[in-house]
Amino acid sequence: MSFGVNGKVILTNSTVNLFCNSMAIQTDGKIIVAGSVNLYNRYTPGYGTLLIRYNSDGSIDSGFGSNGFVMDETTNGVQGLSLQTDGKMLVVGGKEILGNTQLALARYTIDGTLDTTFAGTGFVNTEVGSEIGASNSGTSIAIQTDGKILAAGTSTSPTKGNEFALVRYHASGALDASFGIGGQLTTHFQTHIQIWPTLSRCRLTE
Repeated sequence: MSFGVNGKVILTNSTVNLFCNSMAIQTDGKIIVAGSVNLYNRYTPGYGTLLIRYNSDGSIDSGFGSNGFVMDETTNGVQGLSLQTDGKMLVVGGKEILGNTQLALARYTIDGTLDTTFAGTGFVNTEVGSEIGASNSGTSIAIQTDGKILAAGTSTSPTKGNEFALVRYHASGALDASFGIGGQLTTHFQTHIQIWPTLSRCRLTE
């Protein structure tokens, strides 16, 4: 089977900027790309969640989301993506709330709709650490064999600087209070550290 044009798929958009930060391949060969999108236009600030699904031949899967795309405000941009064994998609990033950025975790069904059985709304925002005014963002996800979800990222505060952050959730989206302190832990390193998905980041824009 051929893929795209000469093995490549190039997506351009003259209205908004699209960034891809992570990807995953479903068991049926379809490809999920996750990242961020300027929700208004390329000249107006305001980024949100972006999910795109491609068929195995590189064509857009029009049965996913809205004509192959999911664009919403659950995060200010997806940094990490992981697929559950049932095909549902977990995404992680950050979400600005009242001036502070919290770690944002959301789950989508296989057709690209928010899974409202997860945390009651389909998404959950978590303040990491004890310092008021910290800025938090998730960058990677792992799913344990028992279904619990680990979200890794960074927590940045005025006094502590950048810290490694790790949060664990039950499959329902509730924090796992048996992990760390109230479901989370932070670790300070003497050198600057950030956790990113293993796949290369790329930018899609015209």
